Formats: sequence, C-alpha cells, structure tokens
Amino acid sequence: MDRLSDLLRERNVLHAAEPPVPQLDPGQGKTKKAYLWAYRSNALTAEPPILVFDYQSGRHGIHVRNFLAGWQGHLMVDDYVLRTRAR
Repeated sequence: MDRLSDLLRERNVLHAAEPPVPQLDPGQGKTKKAYLWAYRSNALTAEPPILVFDYQSGRHGIHVRNFLAGWQGHLMVDDYVLRTRAR
C-alpha cells in the first residue's frame, strides 16, 4: 500500500471519495459508521490507473491532508471535502 500511495501522489490529478462503511464497535455488539477513503488516479492518462483505500474512523478533512501531505495538484472531490479543505 505504501508504494502504491507513493506512486499515486506522483500524479497531478486525483479523485477522492469517502463512502461510509459499518464498523463493529467492540464490546458494544453494535456497529458504528466509519469511512473507507478512496483515492484514484485520473483515467485520462496513458498510465495504469491506481486506486488506494485508506480506512478511517471519521470524515474529517485532516484525513485527506495527512494522506496527501506534500502532494501538489488537482483534487476532484465532493462538496464536503472541498469545504473542509478550504478552512
């Protein structure tokens, strides 16, 4: 995963989404909501596509900032992440 993440961050256009997934809450016998952040390279290049999943307990913008630390380019995302990154 580390190598794929490094290769992904070499691209200058990325797509991201954070679909919710159920997570078992240990000791509670219930599930809670977690997020499987998906980062994908742009399909409009000749390079092979790369897709990396980053499991996180929340939807906060800090997860995107941590995953993409040092990266520069264009990130195509939904409205929630755009608002979070703008703060």
